[in-house]
Amino acid sequence: MRFYSKHDIWLGVILLGGIGIGMISTLVSSKILIWSLAIIIVFFLCCWVWFGTKYIIEEEYLVAKSGPFVYKIKISDITNINKTRNFISSPACSLDRIEVKSDNKFLIISPKDKTYFIDMLQEKNPSIKVNV
Repeated sequence: MRFYSKHDIWLGVILLGGIGIGMISTLVSSKILIWSLAIIIVFFLCCWVWFGTKYIIEEEYLVAKSGPFVYKIKISDITNINKTRNFISSPACSLDRIEVKSDNKFLIISPKDKTYFIDMLQEKNPSIKVNV
C-alpha cells in the first residue's frame, strides 16, 4: 500500500522558492558555470524530494522514500506511533508528523491520511501503541 506525504505549502514556498530564486539569480549574474550547475542540481534534488516523498507498507517493512533517500523499518519491530511537530530532518513534507518508533530506530513521516496509514500498520502489527 502506497501513501504520499502531506505537503505544507509554506514549507514548499520556502524550500523550492528560495532555491529557485537563488538558481535564477546565479544563472543571470554568474559567469562561473560550476556554480550554476551546482544550484540547478540542488534545485532538482529538492523537487525530487518534494514531489517524490512517499511511504510504502510492504509485507514486512515500512519503507519511506524521499527523492534518492530510502528508509526502512520492520513493521513487527514497531512499538509506538506518536504525534510530533519535530523540525528534525526527515522524509516528511509537512510539520503535521508522526514518529514511528521501534526498539532501535525511529522514523518521522507525514502521510496525508494518517488514520488509514496507522490502521494499516496496526493490521500487520496489533501491538503498536498509538498516541496521535
